[in-house]
Amino acid sequence: MEQVSKHRRRSPSFERTATGKALGPRAQCHHHPPPGPNTTLLASAAQLKCSVPHQGARDAWRILVGARKKIARRVFDAALQRELAETMAEFKARAASANKPEDMWSVEEYLGQARRDIDRKYDYRYSQLDLVFGRLMREKRIEEAELQGLSEEKLAYIRRVASL
Repeated sequence: MEQVSKHRRRSPSFERTATGKALGPRAQCHHHPPPGPNTTLLASAAQLKCSVPHQGARDAWRILVGARKKIARRVFDAALQRELAETMAEFKARAASANKPEDMWSVEEYLGQARRDIDRKYDYRYSQLDLVFGRLMREKRIEEAELQGLSEEKLAYIRRVASL
């Protein structure tokens, strides 16, 4: 057996088991809190929330940003659905007027081009939305009234993009 000096004790995690492998500390050593609610942690969490400066302002900012993102998503989705409906109506009209097999290919070409245009135009990356909305306003696909609720700074930028 290995000798251990008075000043240096062996870690209980290195005790050997019947298999010869160290499995961890002895059973009577508890390294984790007992199961169940820990009232001291709950109290300190409540104190922490009260002591954080400007917590209410941060919460209000998150709510405002969330509301603006919802407005942007709603306007984006509505414009996309309107354009898809127009494309569908045009496709149906072209398909109905196709009389010869060669006419099918022009319908296919129309659909391919419409898809590429829509994919390029409707980019829902938050960093691109101002440009997307400006283009949609210029094309008369959305009205400025639909964007009410966005910041005045964003609206001014969207107006500038629309005027290009």
